[in-house]
Amino acid sequence: MSANAQERGRGFGAILLSVLLALMAMVPLAATAGAQATPAAEATPVAADLGLEFPEIEIRAQETNYSITVPAPVAAGPHLVRFVNQTDVVADANLVLLPEDRTSGDLSGALVTAFTGESGAEFPDWFDEATFVGGSWADAQGTNEVVLNLTPGRYYVFTSNPSRAQSVQAFTVVTPEEAAGEPAPATPTASPSASPVAEALPSDVQVSATEFEFSGAELASTGTQLWQVTNDGENIHNAVLVGGDDVDEEAGTAAAESLASGESAEDGEIVGAVGILSPAQTAYMLLDLEAGGHALVDTLPDPDSGDLNIGEGMVAVVEVE
Repeated sequence: MSANAQERGRGFGAILLSVLLALMAMVPLAATAGAQATPAAEATPVAADLGLEFPEIEIRAQETNYSITVPAPVAAGPHLVRFVNQTDVVADANLVLLPEDRTSGDLSGALVTAFTGESGAEFPDWFDEATFVGGSWADAQGTNEVVLNLTPGRYYVFTSNPSRAQSVQAFTVVTPEEAAGEPAPATPTASPSASPVAEALPSDVQVSATEFEFSGAELASTGTQLWQVTNDGENIHNAVLVGGDDVDEEAGTAAAESLASGESAEDGEIVGAVGILSPAQTAYMLLDLEAGGHALVDTLPDPDSGDLNIGEGMVAVVEVE
């Protein structure tokens, strides 16, 4: 186990104390569309090698919906989110906290014009008030994992794929006190944007996304590792890592264009991804990299211009040695 993994293991102990009671006192979660309660599963080989021992959420992309398996209850804090694509096409899943006056219907309606796979995207004004906390992508029948920090609230899971095959689903995150059966605080719960920033996890690579570039991921090593992805820009961004024998900037650009339109990358495969992040949000992708060419790409449109970020050159070549 690497030194970073050992440090992660020690550092996570303090975090886990805040959710231990919630995990020991699992109770049925209120029924929500597409979500079912279950005890947390054992860590995957990659997560175990990295020393990650967080409550787990599993999101399965199926032909027409998402099947979501969550702890009961879901206590606020870091979670290992496993995205399993059970379809025969590329798929993604993104998590968002909506403004108080917005519903899943508002989100479903906005997706029609926001994510079209081409220029001319239009975003509703309330997107600026929503909090996008990440998610992941996977090729057909593939699986990828991320660590997301979830604050209390109602999370909606949606796809940015223009086909919109999966309908919007939801689950609720409660405070650690509520998860342990303690009374809710008398004072109002802080909004997601005002919630304290989670302590950063020890990571092997730190990626910064801005308009319109990635920095920090020019070189990486082979093997299991944790990448931190932070949106330091002013608009939403995602980060999809594509790998293959001949993946360079040109191939990465072509891959991003294909993924944005809902098609698989022709000259590479998705080896990891962080879904849509609002400005100042951070998420982590779990990776097991092999030597070769890789490209980190943003598949989203720019809310200001409506044009795809990849058209502005938002691709970074990553050499894995």
